[in-house]
Amino acid sequence: MKQYIIINGSPRKDGNSDHITDLAVQELEQQGAEVEVFKVREHEIKNCIACDSCKKTGHCIHQDDAAALIEKATACDGILFVSPLYFSAAPGTVKVLIDRFYSLFNPAKGMTMPSAERKCGIVLTYGGTPDAEAEKAAGLFKLCGNIAGFGSDQVVLCGNENEKDAFANNPEYQGKVKELVGWLNGNK
Repeated sequence: MKQYIIINGSPRKDGNSDHITDLAVQELEQQGAEVEVFKVREHEIKNCIACDSCKKTGHCIHQDDAAALIEKATACDGILFVSPLYFSAAPGTVKVLIDRFYSLFNPAKGMTMPSAERKCGIVLTYGGTPDAEAEKAAGLFKLCGNIAGFGSDQVVLCGNENEKDAFANNPEYQGKVKELVGWLNGNK
Protein backbone atom coordinates (compact mmCIF):
# COMPACT_ATOMS: atom_id res chain seq x y z
CA MET A 1 0.00 0.00 0.00
CA LYS A 2 1.39 3.38 -0.99
CA GLN A 3 1.91 5.93 1.78
CA TYR A 4 1.50 9.68 1.45
CA ILE A 5 1.96 12.69 3.67
CA ILE A 6 -0.11 15.82 3.16
CA ILE A 7 1.40 18.91 4.75
CA ASN A 8 -1.28 21.54 5.27
CA GLY A 9 0.36 24.91 5.91
CA SER A 10 -2.67 27.05 6.61
CA PRO A 11 -3.00 28.70 10.00
CA ARG A 12 -6.77 28.96 9.39
CA LYS A 13 -9.21 26.17 10.24
CA ASP A 14 -11.91 25.17 7.77
CA GLY A 15 -10.56 27.34 4.96
CA ASN A 16 -9.37 26.57 1.44
CA SER A 17 -6.33 24.52 2.51
CA ASP A 18 -8.47 22.31 4.75
CA HIS A 19 -10.98 21.78 1.90
CA ILE A 20 -8.13 20.85 -0.47
CA THR A 21 -6.61 18.52 2.12
CA ASP A 22 -9.95 16.79 2.74
CA LEU A 23 -10.48 16.27 -1.00
CA ALA A 24 -6.95 14.89 -1.45
CA VAL A 25 -7.34 12.50 1.50
CA GLN A 26 -10.67 11.27 0.14
CA GLU A 27 -9.23 10.72 -3.35
CA LEU A 28 -6.08 8.95 -2.14
CA GLU A 29 -7.97 6.69 0.27
CA GLN A 30 -10.44 5.76 -2.49
CA GLN A 31 -7.42 4.75 -4.56
CA GLY A 32 -6.24 2.45 -1.76
CA ALA A 33 -3.47 4.62 -0.35
CA GLU A 34 -2.57 5.31 3.26
CA VAL A 35 -2.52 9.03 4.11
CA GLU A 36 -1.11 11.00 7.02
CA VAL A 37 -2.12 14.65 7.36
CA PHE A 38 0.28 17.05 9.06
CA LYS A 39 -1.37 20.38 9.83
CA VAL A 40 1.44 22.78 10.64
CA ARG A 41 -0.81 24.79 12.98
CA GLU A 42 -1.25 21.76 15.25
CA HIS A 43 2.43 20.94 15.77
CA GLU A 44 5.47 22.16 17.62
CA ILE A 45 8.06 23.23 15.09
CA LYS A 46 11.19 24.94 16.32
CA ASN A 47 13.28 27.26 14.17
CA CYS A 48 16.45 25.98 12.58
CA ILE A 49 19.29 27.59 14.52
CA ALA A 50 22.01 26.78 11.96
CA CYS A 51 24.02 24.86 14.55
CA ASP A 52 24.97 22.18 11.96
CA SER A 53 24.28 19.39 14.44
CA CYS A 54 22.47 17.65 11.58
CA LYS A 55 25.67 17.74 9.54
CA LYS A 56 27.87 16.46 12.37
CA THR A 57 25.59 13.86 13.94
CA GLY A 58 23.02 13.17 11.23
CA HIS A 59 20.22 14.39 13.49
CA CYS A 60 18.62 17.73 14.18
CA ILE A 61 19.22 19.10 17.66
CA HIS A 62 15.47 19.76 17.93
CA GLN A 63 13.51 16.60 18.57
CA ASP A 64 10.10 18.09 17.85
CA ASP A 65 7.26 17.30 15.46
CA ALA A 66 9.24 18.58 12.46
CA ALA A 67 12.05 16.07 13.02
CA ALA A 68 9.58 13.18 13.08
CA LEU A 69 7.79 14.45 9.96
CA ILE A 70 11.03 14.85 8.01
CA GLU A 71 12.07 11.31 8.88
CA LYS A 72 8.72 9.99 7.62
CA ALA A 73 8.97 12.13 4.49
CA THR A 74 12.16 10.38 3.45
CA ALA A 75 10.37 7.02 3.46
CA CYS A 76 6.90 7.73 2.00
CA ASP A 77 5.87 7.33 -1.63
CA GLY A 78 4.69 10.89 -2.11
CA ILE A 79 4.13 14.19 -0.43
CA LEU A 80 1.56 16.90 -1.02
CA PHE A 81 2.11 20.46 0.16
CA VAL A 82 -1.08 22.50 0.52
CA SER A 83 -0.57 26.12 1.51
CA PRO A 84 -1.89 29.62 1.15
CA LEU A 85 0.45 32.35 0.00
CA TYR A 86 0.77 35.55 1.99
CA PHE A 87 2.53 38.44 0.26
CA SER A 88 3.69 36.06 -2.50
CA ALA A 89 5.29 33.61 -0.06
CA ALA A 90 4.49 30.69 2.22
CA PRO A 91 3.25 31.66 5.69
CA GLY A 92 6.04 32.00 8.26
CA THR A 93 5.18 28.76 10.03
CA VAL A 94 5.50 26.86 6.76
CA LYS A 95 8.84 28.51 6.01
CA VAL A 96 10.07 27.44 9.45
CA LEU A 97 9.14 23.84 8.62
CA ILE A 98 10.76 24.03 5.18
CA ASP A 99 13.95 25.42 6.73
CA ARG A 100 14.14 22.30 8.87
CA PHE A 101 14.44 20.14 5.73
CA TYR A 102 17.97 21.59 5.64
CA SER A 103 18.86 18.69 7.94
CA LEU A 104 18.64 16.41 4.87
CA PHE A 105 21.01 18.56 2.82
CA ASN A 106 24.50 17.23 3.41
CA PRO A 107 26.54 16.78 0.23
CA ALA A 108 29.67 15.95 2.25
CA LYS A 109 28.06 12.85 3.79
CA GLY A 110 25.93 11.87 0.82
CA MET A 111 22.33 12.64 0.19
CA THR A 112 19.25 10.79 -0.95
CA MET A 113 19.16 11.08 -4.69
CA PRO A 114 15.78 12.22 -6.00
CA SER A 115 13.80 9.40 -7.58
CA ALA A 116 11.25 10.02 -10.34
CA GLU A 117 9.13 7.33 -8.70
CA ARG A 118 8.68 9.51 -5.62
CA LYS A 119 6.36 12.43 -6.32
CA CYS A 120 5.79 15.84 -4.77
CA GLY A 121 2.51 17.65 -5.35
CA ILE A 122 2.02 21.30 -4.50
CA VAL A 123 -1.27 23.19 -4.24
CA LEU A 124 -1.08 26.90 -3.48
CA THR A 125 -4.00 29.25 -2.87
CA TYR A 126 -3.74 33.00 -3.04
CA GLY A 127 -5.69 36.17 -3.60
CA GLY A 128 -3.86 39.17 -4.95
CA THR A 129 -0.56 37.48 -5.74
CA PRO A 130 0.25 37.49 -9.47
CA ASP A 131 0.47 33.98 -10.96
CA ALA A 132 4.14 34.51 -11.86
CA GLU A 133 4.92 35.22 -8.19
CA ALA A 134 2.96 32.12 -7.14
CA GLU A 135 5.07 30.05 -9.55
CA LYS A 136 8.20 31.44 -7.88
CA ALA A 137 6.81 30.56 -4.45
CA ALA A 138 6.19 26.99 -5.65
CA GLY A 139 9.94 26.69 -6.27
CA LEU A 140 10.64 26.61 -2.53
CA PHE A 141 8.29 23.65 -2.08
CA LYS A 142 9.85 21.89 -5.10
CA LEU A 143 13.33 22.32 -3.63
CA CYS A 144 12.14 20.98 -0.29
CA GLY A 145 10.67 17.89 -1.98
CA ASN A 146 13.82 17.40 -4.06
CA ILE A 147 16.03 17.45 -0.97
CA ALA A 148 13.77 14.79 0.58
CA GLY A 149 14.24 12.57 -2.48
CA PHE A 150 11.15 13.40 -4.53
CA GLY A 151 12.25 13.57 -8.16
CA SER A 152 8.97 14.51 -9.84
CA ASP A 153 6.71 17.42 -9.01
CA GLN A 154 3.54 19.08 -10.19
CA VAL A 155 1.91 22.31 -9.09
CA VAL A 156 -1.70 23.45 -8.99
CA LEU A 157 -2.19 27.17 -8.51
CA CYS A 158 -5.55 28.32 -7.18
CA GLY A 159 -5.60 32.08 -7.69
CA ASN A 160 -8.29 34.52 -6.58
CA GLU A 161 -9.07 32.30 -3.61
CA ASN A 162 -9.21 34.87 -0.82
CA GLU A 163 -12.59 33.86 0.52
CA LYS A 164 -12.60 31.08 3.09
CA ASP A 165 -14.84 28.79 1.01
CA ALA A 166 -13.62 29.78 -2.47
CA PHE A 167 -12.12 26.35 -3.21
CA ALA A 168 -15.21 24.51 -1.96
CA ASN A 169 -17.25 26.47 -4.51
CA ASN A 170 -14.85 26.09 -7.46
CA PRO A 171 -15.36 22.87 -9.47
CA GLU A 172 -12.52 23.79 -11.86
CA TYR A 173 -9.92 23.89 -9.08
CA GLN A 174 -11.40 20.78 -7.48
CA GLY A 175 -10.91 18.95 -10.77
CA LYS A 176 -7.29 20.12 -10.99
CA VAL A 177 -6.60 18.86 -7.47
CA LYS A 178 -8.18 15.49 -8.29
CA GLU A 179 -5.95 15.23 -11.37
CA LEU A 180 -2.89 16.10 -9.29
CA VAL A 181 -3.78 13.45 -6.71
CA GLY A 182 -4.26 10.86 -9.48
CA TRP A 183 -0.81 11.74 -10.84
CA LEU A 184 0.69 11.61 -7.35
CA ASN A 185 -0.64 8.09 -6.82
CA GLY A 186 0.42 6.95 -10.29
CA ASN A 187 -3.11 6.60 -11.66
CA LYS A 188 -2.81 9.21 -14.40
